Amino acid sequence: MRIRSNLLAGKKQANNLNSGFTLLEIMVVVLIIGVLLAMISLSVSPNPRTKLRDEATRLATVMQTAQEEAILQGKLFAINIGENGYAFYEYGLGGMEAIAGDEILKPRELPENIRITEAVVDGPKVDKKIWILLYPTGELTAFGITFSDQDYHWSVEGDPGGNIEPVAELKTKS
Repeated sequence: MRIRSNLLAGKKQANNLNSGFTLLEIMVVVLIIGVLLAMISLSVSPNPRTKLRDEATRLATVMQTAQEEAILQGKLFAINIGENGYAFYEYGLGGMEAIAGDEILKPRELPENIRITEAVVDGPKVDKKIWILLYPTGELTAFGITFSDQDYHWSVEGDPGGNIEPVAELKTKS
């Protein structure tokens, strides 16, 4: 009889071990999965303000690169600013010619929902186009360019001395 009672006790312990998960354990797992999914979705969808800042910083950096190229090559470079993007040119024998085959100075289209809403240039407009000139001396046409989405603005400013820099974010007043 003793042997039987030990076998029955072993069966009871085995049943208790295989009884499944508790409600608390399931809730903790669901909570962890929810937090992980939230973190992934936040990292996948970019913040529109970050995209705006990145575009302003990109323009400033590419303009500085074009300025250095103008100095190194001893050529006049120019940037044509449009509402949806910008393109780089160099002054050659045939006048202003678009820069082709250069991965950095290629024409750029702005991402969706980002526009150049204001471009102020110190100098004349040619054919109603906005041109910023980068001289081989390191000087440039003074300018201010504002990138906008629906709620925020970022600007890039340059002075005649050759300084180019993005300016802090501004929020549209509602």
